Amino acid sequence: AAGEQRQQEAPAQGDRRDNSQEAPPAAEVPRPGVGPGEEVVSLREFQSDVLRVLDVPCRVTAFEVEGNTRTPASTIESAFEGAEEARTFEEVSRALDACVGALESQRVMRSVDVTAVPHPYNDGEATVRIAVEERRPLTYDVGVYTNARTSQLTFEARAGLANALGRFEHIQGACEIASDQTWTYAAGARVPRKLPAFLAAAAVATGRSGGADAFVPHRGEAFAEVRRVSRRWEKYSSINEVSQGVEFGFDSGVPTLGRASYELTWRELGQASLRTSSAVRRQAGHAIKSAVSWGASLGSVDSESCPRSGQQVKWNATLCGVGPDARMLRFARLEAHAL
Repeated sequence: AAGEQRQQEAPAQGDRRDNSQEAPPAAEVPRPGVGPGEEVVSLREFQSDVLRVLDVPCRVTAFEVEGNTRTPASTIESAFEGAEEARTFEEVSRALDACVGALESQRVMRSVDVTAVPHPYNDGEATVRIAVEERRPLTYDVGVYTNARTSQLTFEARAGLANALGRFEHIQGACEIASDQTWTYAAGARVPRKLPAFLAAAAVATGRSGGADAFVPHRGEAFAEVRRVSRRWEKYSSINEVSQGVEFGFDSGVPTLGRASYELTWRELGQASLRTSSAVRRQAGHAIKSAVSWGASLGSVDSESCPRSGQQVKWNATLCGVGPDARMLRFARLEAHAL
């Protein structure tokens, strides 16, 4: 009887020991998007931290270029030299974004990736790593086009080299054949150049350099073009016209400053028949056009060929007679024949 009583008391004591143990703590419910060990920060604290980082003093001290094959590293670095003028982390970020956009607008790079790496020893200094992928240099375009206004059919062929020499230059050649027996040949080149000091100051004064654009280097384009146009006016006056010339100048890239150029064209009308009008026959022979021109615009429209919205004012000024005269060349040719 005593043994049975001890066996009955033992389970009761075991039950009391189990009930006396503390229950395990309830597991925390995981929050979506928060991993283990991560701290949840409020939006206000995050914004204050971001603003504190943006105001940290920072300046660019070196550049590292990767992926360039034809373009020298110094040429690519020159496109980011405006970032060296930034003095805070926010200004450096804005300057790099603006410089990347300006470099992509040259249409010589397939992709541009920029990363600012803090200096391991010097606080407030950063090294900019520029990873680029260059486009292929050769481009071409062949097509047949129609003009709704003149009801003409035109065959056009173009070929060009972009950044073949590693200076962001564009070299193009074109041939155009129209149904009215007009043949046009043209070849030209465009090379980006830094604006002179007085033009850069004028660009700032006209409001071109506002916001992030203040860190973009002021660059224009030096251009040159050689062309030849041959027309046969047999349908109207049975006369042939040949025009060939050269034009070169500088485009500032700022609409309000415009572009200035010098044009020298030799024009010849010949093979006039009896049914050609007297007004046209009086123009037969040689003529030279030598002129300095300047053009600018104010405002913008959505399309230059067929504008639908916007306001724009354009003005052009041409000063002719700057250069050789056709009569002088005729006299020189007659003297040569006389000798």
